[in-house]
Amino acid sequence: MKSTISILKTSPENILNDYSRLMHLAEYEGFIDKEKETILKLNLSWTKYFPACSSAVWQVEGVVRTLLKDGFKPERLLPIENKTVVTDPHQGAIQNLWLPVLERYGL
Repeated sequence: MKSTISILKTSPENILNDYSRLMHLAEYEGFIDKEKETILKLNLSWTKYFPACSSAVWQVEGVVRTLLKDGFKPERLLPIENKTVVTDPHQGAIQNLWLPVLERYGL
């Protein structure tokens, strides 16, 4: 399997569309079966938001929005995060602003 690296210059106004472009440039649909459950591993390094330590809200929304637009069913997308000594996944979803995004898209 060959790897593809895609890089785009973006802006706050275009970030969600650019995540979709990146995913399509990487031909992600050739690797993920939309008929199966798909785990979306959120990266929560700390319960509070620290830039570059956790999945940014625009990353989460860009990926989720693209998957749904491309025909993935919300009930088959499973956003997960593990509880560690320094994190609480529910509080992290609130503090990192993931919860409103996940709720908006029915996840």
